[in-house]
Amino acid sequence: MDETILENINLKDCENDKLEKVNSNKTITKNSYKLKTKIVLKLIVVFACAILGVGFISGSEIYEFFVRFKNYLPLTIGLFFVLIFILTRKVFLQNNNYQKTLKMQNMTKVSNKNTFLLKFKIKKVLLFFNCFAVSSAMFSGLNVLCKKLFFNNYYLPILITLVLVFFILLIGLKGLSKIDYLVVVFLMFIITIFCIELKSNSFDEVVMLSSISLSEFSLGSFLGALFFAVNYVFMNIIQIQPVLGEFNIVAGKKQINIISFLFAFLLTFVLAIFSIFLLNNMSYANFSMPFLEFFSQKSKLIYFIYVVGLILALVSSLIGCLFGVKREIMNYSKTNLFATIASVFATFVFGFIDFKIFVTVIYPIVGVINFIIFVFL
Repeated sequence: MDETILENINLKDCENDKLEKVNSNKTITKNSYKLKTKIVLKLIVVFACAILGVGFISGSEIYEFFVRFKNYLPLTIGLFFVLIFILTRKVFLQNNNYQKTLKMQNMTKVSNKNTFLLKFKIKKVLLFFNCFAVSSAMFSGLNVLCKKLFFNNYYLPILITLVLVFFILLIGLKGLSKIDYLVVVFLMFIITIFCIELKSNSFDEVVMLSSISLSEFSLGSFLGALFFAVNYVFMNIIQIQPVLGEFNIVAGKKQINIISFLFAFLLTFVLAIFSIFLLNNMSYANFSMPFLEFFSQKSKLIYFIYVVGLILALVSSLIGCLFGVKREIMNYSKTNLFATIASVFATFVFGFIDFKIFVTVIYPIVGVINFIIFVFL
């Protein structure tokens, strides 16, 4: 890799309390780096919140990508777990190679690899496009959500959210992690409410994943279920890459396997609970945001908590993508303030594009690009 590219890559020094230092001239073995438990838990929380945006927590994506293929729901949820584990592990390993390459003293060994350089450049462009597109889509979704929740008074909530996003992005990872801890508490709140709701029904009436059978098998619906499950994972998993880049860490392979497994298990557990609830409350599936409609029928306090949590989930996922946009802009401006302003302003402006265009046109393109990145780059 030539010096001009290296100069454009903004990296922070690894903190002493996060990993054990090794001599860069020595071969880095699989156990050279061991992250502390605190960092591992923080990684899992931040990764999960980067993926669990409004579409997931409102139930709209749960229905569209999984529950509507209810005959194959156990299969698609299992596939979801496997793919999340494999791809998260791959993201970590790619990050390890990226960090190790930058630490090499003799960069001439890398600069001779033109194929590596070409892939590196292509991947940077594609990742930036994806982060920018998804960030803009989330701002567009924020506009739709605020209009739905606050009607003619939606300008103020949008402005407050925009200011919140700006300051968290300016602060960096510390600001994001604080929001993410609130989102985790919010998830626990939702799961508790859903479990209470399911428990209020008689056990015989509750539809569980284990009770679903392939009684109505058809090749078209089977392939559709597989396609939508795979597409959903590839469409969302890329959001953990810019977040991982903010940590600037290298982990051992054993820890990578553990982190990837716990992360996949956590997401799959939440997906399973949400799917079971929606299966037992299919009357809400006709709404654009099924869970929002469900909570709107609860007390004003519970509904208010859900609305606030939903916006925080959007902010958390949005900032994860904005990290990728900001890091690229930092290549042309070393000023943190300017890069933050440019990232938020540009994506917010493109967020005025109709949200349906993002969902029907841009999101599938993002999914295909992510597939190309993981398979070929």
